[in-house]
Amino acid sequence: MADNELRVDKLNIIAINVNSIITIQCRINLSELVAKYKPDFVLLSETKLNNRFKIAIENYSMIRNDRPNSKQGGGTAMLIKNPFEFVQITPVCLSGAKVLEASVVKLKVNNSFYSFIIAVYAPGGHKKEFVPEIGKLFEELDSSDPSNLYILAGDLNAKHTSWQNATNNPRGVLLHKWINDNEIDLRLQLFGSLLSSYPRGSSFIDICLADNRLTAHGTTDDYRLESRPYDSDHNAILMAYSFHTSLPFVLEKKTENRLYNFAATDWESLAKCVDKSKDLEIPDDRNLAYIEIDSYLTKIDSVIKDAVDRIVPKIKTNQNTLKAYTTHEIKNLHKHKTYLISQINKLHKQNTRAPIPVLTVPSDKVNLLTDARITHDAVARDQSNNFIIAKQDDKLNLIGAHFAATNIQNVNLGKPNLIKIVETKVSELKREMEEDKASNRTVVSFSKHNTATCPSREEIPNYFTSLSELLTLFKNLNNKKSAGYDNIPNVVLKH
Repeated sequence: MADNELRVDKLNIIAINVNSIITIQCRINLSELVAKYKPDFVLLSETKLNNRFKIAIENYSMIRNDRPNSKQGGGTAMLIKNPFEFVQITPVCLSGAKVLEASVVKLKVNNSFYSFIIAVYAPGGHKKEFVPEIGKLFEELDSSDPSNLYILAGDLNAKHTSWQNATNNPRGVLLHKWINDNEIDLRLQLFGSLLSSYPRGSSFIDICLADNRLTAHGTTDDYRLESRPYDSDHNAILMAYSFHTSLPFVLEKKTENRLYNFAATDWESLAKCVDKSKDLEIPDDRNLAYIEIDSYLTKIDSVIKDAVDRIVPKIKTNQNTLKAYTTHEIKNLHKHKTYLISQINKLHKQNTRAPIPVLTVPSDKVNLLTDARITHDAVARDQSNNFIIAKQDDKLNLIGAHFAATNIQNVNLGKPNLIKIVETKVSELKREMEEDKASNRTVVSFSKHNTATCPSREEIPNYFTSLSELLTLFKNLNNKKSAGYDNIPNVVLKH
């Protein structure tokens, strides 16, 4: 087996509607579930996260699909055990979906298959049908292709007697029909839960759709998966799948993505490590050929990265963000705190958003009203002949028109078009250098009396710079900016 491969007999998966992982107590519950069962994947629905919340679970990578525009509620996520290599997929077909939400990852399996693991959530409501959206999702992932495997699980709020519900709801009826219509083409097999996934309503609404070339373990004869109590209004669903052929899953191993603590770096040791390298003995008393220059640049890049890897302290990643602060007493306190806060919010919840005050527009700004699509003849005026904007919609349109006017493109303000200037200058410099290359013209000759490390200023053309100027440029680099094509951080170049 290659170093970048992992062999697993079964993929162990947990699917759970967590009904929010915003609070610390909810995250503790999730961490304990993961620590107990150590699944390969955890499929989460109704996370209720937005971009204000940052979560990390030790030894797991996390992908999320939060509600857009920072709207709290709904949402899906997935925990992927390290070091599985995966690619996150953002389904185009669900970008404007009204009901179905999904988090999708793609894994390469046994060098000849791709496996899609999909966490889904469909909010409740009998009139909100998602079957067309789930059909488009399977179509976009090309699930009918024999080289593609899939496992989809989550809370779809669909009831049907076929998966142990006492009654059907419209969504369940349509989903059941879709499964029957596509069972052969998509190789569908449906799994329900052994115990009701939503105990409060005695409902079986958390289900799994899996490729029928996968064998489910720990199920009953009627395709029912194990359930475990969880501190949510849903039970956790446990599942494990293997190949029918009894072959193990051979998955790609993720390359370790190291983070370095540059603030704790001994820069003198780093410089000595770089200086010791014999690969950096670059001749400075003669002109180098293009091939030599490329070769030396590659060596420099390799030497610096090797020195960074040896000298710079590493930061441990994917640590549980709660582990260092969690004790038994703190867990109990958070339970009481969560309850008390929810009760206080119920008592004092009110709309505290201040209304937009009446806006005044000078009479010489009629064009601003026109841009906001406000008929100025119908607008009231004050004693100074200023326009008075009182309607809420008009206020919003006016504010939008104002910001649009202040952020208009430079060309419309009569200023030089900076992009065109830069492109023109770059093109001129590129053409000049290409002409030099084509004519084999050397713009400066290096020798023992005129070395590259200390050249004569008279012989240096305008598009070259001195070592001192280069060091000044490095010194002024922003440490927080991303590295260039060589992936060497700016802070390393400074030293």
